[in-house]
Amino acid sequence: MAVVVILNALMDYVMLHPYYTQNLERDLKKQGDIDILFLGDSLTASLYNSELIGKELGGTAFTMGFASANFETCRIVLEDALKSRKIGTVVLNWDLRDSGRGLPSQQKSYYAELFFNTPFSRTSLKLIPHLMRIRYTEVMQLWSGYFDPRDIIEVVKVKNSPEYKRGDVVIWHPDRQPRKYLGQGCYAYLMTEDRADGAKLEMSPFNSDCSDIPEENVELLRKMKEMCDRRGTRLMAIASPQPQSVLENWGNYDDALERTRRVLDKLGIGFVDTNRLDEFKELQKDEYFRDIWGHMFYPQIDGYSKKVCGILKEGGYLDSKKADEKNEKEKER
Repeated sequence: MAVVVILNALMDYVMLHPYYTQNLERDLKKQGDIDILFLGDSLTASLYNSELIGKELGGTAFTMGFASANFETCRIVLEDALKSRKIGTVVLNWDLRDSGRGLPSQQKSYYAELFFNTPFSRTSLKLIPHLMRIRYTEVMQLWSGYFDPRDIIEVVKVKNSPEYKRGDVVIWHPDRQPRKYLGQGCYAYLMTEDRADGAKLEMSPFNSDCSDIPEENVELLRKMKEMCDRRGTRLMAIASPQPQSVLENWGNYDDALERTRRVLDKLGIGFVDTNRLDEFKELQKDEYFRDIWGHMFYPQIDGYSKKVCGILKEGGYLDSKKADEKNEKEKER
């Protein structure tokens, strides 16, 4: 048994690339009460500069964004976060093309990835039932995706760098843009010259899946809403802006928007679609502000984050007392 544990730890060290999930729970444990928690997939981690948002709003913000996260994993980590702290507002990142379509049973490998990269905790324990349904071959496929003998030297080099050890992580992956940790859960995707052409979205006319959100996912949203209501926490969702070229080619955008509004309104979850708000028009003209997977680049996230602060304040999604105090301070200046 001891030999297996040692070998597993060694393989973790030399095979798994430096990865942001390792740091999220560690940093969350340092937080006391949180005024705004951004929750969702890896796009979430790239969208919200939490430290900047916290300063703008005079409070504390934190981002919990996990690669390929589904509603079940969002529910698990939200329950974990709410147990030990007061959270004022939870902002669920919403993708009008994808959110609500994938079921937890269809994303099995994600649970293994989160489990491998998350320190042992209540969250890890809740993932075990999902891991029991994963075949051994699926786990090995996940590991093999991170392993190339030529990569080992680079992986070890990064894990021994001062930046990685102090948490200021520049994440290394051979086929993706580097990501720099900005703190409070936010990982900035950095544009590099050799990635510029690959990041441009080449769009042709398309239609997204506008079928109803599966009842299993509606139930998970309901559970998150009830969980927040019991703790006096607001729950809302924000659809972040797409490049104008994407919107122009999106044939059934209005249908996708209506599907989302219908479900969230019924559940009493506030919703903001930024795609047709005037303040984001200038950003949307740039076809390079998001990569081909939808992650937003730095420093564009700073401008977007500041505009989100305005949405939260004007829409009444913040603690009214704190918002009033912030406004009074601004008037005094």
